[in-house]
Amino acid sequence: MPPEPEDVFYASPAVNTYLTPPHVYCGGEAGELYCYKASSGSSWEWRYPDSSYDGLTYNEVSSSVAVSGSRVYVGLNCGYDPNDYRLYAIQDNGGTCDTAWSYYTGCDIVSSPAVDATGNIFFGDDSGYVRCLNPNGVEIWRRRISTGIYSVYASPAIGPNALYVGTDDGFLFALNRSNGTQIWRYPSTGTGLEGVRSSPVIGSDGTIYFGCDDGQLYAVTSNGQLKSGFPVLLSDGAVTSTPAIAQDGTIVMYTEEDMVYGINPSGTIVWQVPLPGWSSDKKSKIRFNKSKLDDIIPSPTIGPDGRIYVASIESGVYAIRGTTGNPLANTSWPKFRYNKENTGKATQ
Repeated sequence: MPPEPEDVFYASPAVNTYLTPPHVYCGGEAGELYCYKASSGSSWEWRYPDSSYDGLTYNEVSSSVAVSGSRVYVGLNCGYDPNDYRLYAIQDNGGTCDTAWSYYTGCDIVSSPAVDATGNIFFGDDSGYVRCLNPNGVEIWRRRISTGIYSVYASPAIGPNALYVGTDDGFLFALNRSNGTQIWRYPSTGTGLEGVRSSPVIGSDGTIYFGCDDGQLYAVTSNGQLKSGFPVLLSDGAVTSTPAIAQDGTIVMYTEEDMVYGINPSGTIVWQVPLPGWSSDKKSKIRFNKSKLDDIIPSPTIGPDGRIYVASIESGVYAIRGTTGNPLANTSWPKFRYNKENTGKATQ
């Protein structure tokens, strides 16, 4: 067994319960995807690509993986070889892995892929495109929804009737899942300086919630109209964290000041919890820094007992006592990467 990787991890881990014991995946700055046994945690099964080169390749794995059965989907960003601008489908064989197929984009992939119940894969890229591939890696459609000078960093959310995704020029788009045509778009700010890097989530009534670089939480109805009571100002900086929705409709948000908020569906802040790193004096670097990776803020999740978990950018991981019996909402897309395993695959 090779030594444990010394790496920097930007992506969120995902758990594959299809395999026994479950496997945990996470990609790193060194350009490799690591697979761990959930029962072990101290050893890894495989890494992809399995390279003997110990230095940085700069093929950063900055998107989180999507998991569908024993298949794992992840984007690699270009390092020394421009041919590495690809979305990869990796077959997990247990103790080894193989490349099932790869799809060339010609640009970075920071957006994490999302998989629908039929196995189709949706993701954005650095050139402003959103793409849909079938499970065999064949392109179904691609649409440039951004202006071309702005990127799609946010990860798509799969709704029952549309695909929702934000762009770095400040819009939330609703796209037809079958062909990628625009159903509507909502301008969060109308300026190219206040992008949407927070991934959208979907409430029980179809409302789409997302953060924006202008420091606000937005709520847009399923027909593209701003919901009454929104936007809600949460931060002096950008809000790039993805919300999580509790069963009672509470929207949980985390901001770069190290504050966790609970907002009800009418747009009222009902509680706020400062983490140990909280400071009212923090000023945003995000709205002035358009780098892809340094701007990503951890997203909260909600456990089955209603407890809220969030990774602080300042000081570790925290559990916040939520409302007992108020778990993650059972909606079409209630949190970042869809479920508590972070698979990015919708089951509805």
